[in-house]
Amino acid sequence: MRYLKVIGAALGLVVSVLLIFYLIAIVFAGSGAVSKKSERVISKIFDNEVKIYKSEDGIPLVEATSEKDAFAAIGYLHARDRLFLMDLERKIAEGRMSESFGEKFLVSDLLIRSFDLKRIAKNLWANSPPALKRLLQAYCEGVNLRISETRKNPDFSFALTGSAPEPWQPSDCFLLERLFALRSSPALKGDLIFGEIASKIGVAKFKRLIRPAAGKNFGGAKKIVAARAFNAVSKQIKRLAAASDRVFSGSPAACDVWALKRLGSPPILADDFHGIMELPIIWYPLTYSADGESVSGMTMAGIPFVWSGRNKKIAWGFSNPRIDDI
Repeated sequence: MRYLKVIGAALGLVVSVLLIFYLIAIVFAGSGAVSKKSERVISKIFDNEVKIYKSEDGIPLVEATSEKDAFAAIGYLHARDRLFLMDLERKIAEGRMSESFGEKFLVSDLLIRSFDLKRIAKNLWANSPPALKRLLQAYCEGVNLRISETRKNPDFSFALTGSAPEPWQPSDCFLLERLFALRSSPALKGDLIFGEIASKIGVAKFKRLIRPAAGKNFGGAKKIVAARAFNAVSKQIKRLAAASDRVFSGSPAACDVWALKRLGSPPILADDFHGIMELPIIWYPLTYSADGESVSGMTMAGIPFVWSGRNKKIAWGFSNPRIDDI
């Protein structure tokens, strides 16, 4: 047992060191020296030649003539480096984990299907403006180019699980974004916890306890009553709670965004996602240039847009408002 603890501590140290180096690479994304060697990606999906460089920190830099080609290249990169993770996240969002990993994921599949994220994603795609649709279609062409390359020589993870990735659809980008929104909301577990407390001490007493912390605008009485009634089947609630832990693994506990401006110096914007440590990580740093513009920052595998980053004029970040919205 002591040897297992030593091995566990050593592995934890190695992962921590790797994470530190990864964070340092993120800080210098797009600003480090760029390798003179480029990878030329030639395919029918591109209107013109696309070049991909890497900084000394290993951050990809895409040079394209048009934004459409740039997004296609981003799709190719995401799939080349994170395809199994993208497919796994899609399976989670669709409630299809038990197909590949067995009955232990059946409850979490049923839970996630109750949110009907796939329908929401398809509606978002159908109502997207034409310019957004063009970019997402180009991104999917890049992802599917890489998927076609893996048909004859599957990635190790797919070979190990005996599965194969399905073609990537534009609605899948919205699907992963909605899954991220669901994971970022504390409402589900909060409702379950509130319901369990209310069932033990009574709704009236619970409201008196929670109101000082929630303020005068506390309006969760209806949710509490519903959750209390739901708690009548406590075994199912416990199963749902366990399933939610599995589904919401990786959800950010919080996010911080802050800016600093000193006299005589340019402003600095910092953005901390507060995600848990996971390998491979869903975030994907890169820089792309097209149509005279250059953008550097953090994308999410499966979604081509820069969530936190900068261009030549501004920098931006995001924080988790912890709202009940999917």
